[in-house]
Amino acid sequence: MSTSETSSEEHLRRLVNEYSDDRVCLLEILRFWGRHPSTRFNQPAILNSLDCVDPGHVRSALTYLINKEVVVENNQVWCYQLTESEPLRSELLSLSRHDWSQQNLIQNQLIQRGEIYA
Repeated sequence: MSTSETSSEEHLRRLVNEYSDDRVCLLEILRFWGRHPSTRFNQPAILNSLDCVDPGHVRSALTYLINKEVVVENNQVWCYQLTESEPLRSELLSLSRHDWSQQNLIQNQLIQRGEIYA
């Protein structure tokens, strides 16, 4: 693994660990952007496509990701899209390559190690 890949993975891990709200929701949003990297979505479309129960958690996570420059907000048309910045974009895309059972396994391992809280 190259130094830039390691740095990108570490950045992604810090991004999740520093988030103080619903980290499971944050991971779901990150996987969402991994599945739809080149598409712009408005907030209602994002809310309807996620399993996060609380719309407030989704809004908080979107604001956090905008502040961290992972998601870009276009106020002219009120939509959001994944950043074009590399290598973070590539790391997020790699999240989408895992099938659902792998994602749940990784999430459960992070919960057991105390790195995220359900």
